Amino acid sequence: MESKFLVTILTSSKLDFLKESYNSIMNQDSSNIKYDVVIIVNTLKDEYYEQVKTTFNESKVVRTESNGFPGKGHNSCVEYFKNHEEYDYLIPLDGDDFFYPFFFKNLEVYLQKPYSPDILFLPFSDILTENYKKDDLHYPFRQCYYCYNVNTLNLMNAVYECKISPFRNKLENINTAGRIVFVSRKSLDINFTYQENLKWYDDLLPFLQIFEYMTLFPNKLNIYYIEDYNLYLYNRLNEDSSTHNFQKESIKNYITENQNFQDAINNKFLAIRNWDLKTIKVLHNPNKKLLTAKFNFTKNLIERLNLKNMQNLQIDKQYLVTFNNYLIENGYESIYKSNKVK
Repeated sequence: MESKFLVTILTSSKLDFLKESYNSIMNQDSSNIKYDVVIIVNTLKDEYYEQVKTTFNESKVVRTESNGFPGKGHNSCVEYFKNHEEYDYLIPLDGDDFFYPFFFKNLEVYLQKPYSPDILFLPFSDILTENYKKDDLHYPFRQCYYCYNVNTLNLMNAVYECKISPFRNKLENINTAGRIVFVSRKSLDINFTYQENLKWYDDLLPFLQIFEYMTLFPNKLNIYYIEDYNLYLYNRLNEDSSTHNFQKESIKNYITENQNFQDAINNKFLAIRNWDLKTIKVLHNPNKKLLTAKFNFTKNLIERLNLKNMQNLQIDKQYLVTFNNYLIENGYESIYKSNKVK
């Protein structure tokens, strides 16, 4: 019997982003994965729900209870999957983020036997952002920076170095160790839950729950990291998002966030306090031939979004030359060589 896949798009604001998020799912390269799409509206704004319902009047749109924080919305996507047993797998996407056109084509690589995954974690993704770190490979458009994860030939080395323990570090100093991009119905036995009282890092709690389950019961579920640069484009340009606003506010906000997180993990997760991420199996599929295709997708996406030009955009041409040479020397198709700075 053919497996059925459910893609949920979680949205709370920004219809323009949602349209492009939806289009990124519907305009995928050919694959053998058949999926349904459900838009989960988790918002405090009645008018936004009406906008979504009107705009996507031929699609399945569901409104769920909101507290204004992302965790409750993410839980509503999992709950919808739980309640619709006709689906075998859940693929969640935030409504201001985007799948690359080859998302499902690449996903097929991981679904084959003997992998048969129950949960897939994506440790890093490409990013649209207002700023960048100097050593990040990036391309400056007039509207934003496009940062992408090809600067580390072994992505997992970066995971083990950068994804530091939340048990020994405060929230403002860490990264969530893996974004959940694929869930089987069998994995619902873990009963993982996104944290509903955090403005950011709401996905850290389910990672810990899944990591602990895998540690205690290593042979019950197939749980993997995927080392893939070509799946997901994360968007930090949504000024309505809680993460975007939170990062611009006072450091005092971290006090409450840290306390809420510490309350959630107090006297729990003793089996994973040594924080050995290397115990999570890794599936490798770094395809170097897609960099130019990703760039062209992103360039067209930014043009359609009609974003405002950034006033303080700085272009370090010396770095662009360095990045170009790095990509060419390591066998990548360089976007710097074939495209002038915008």
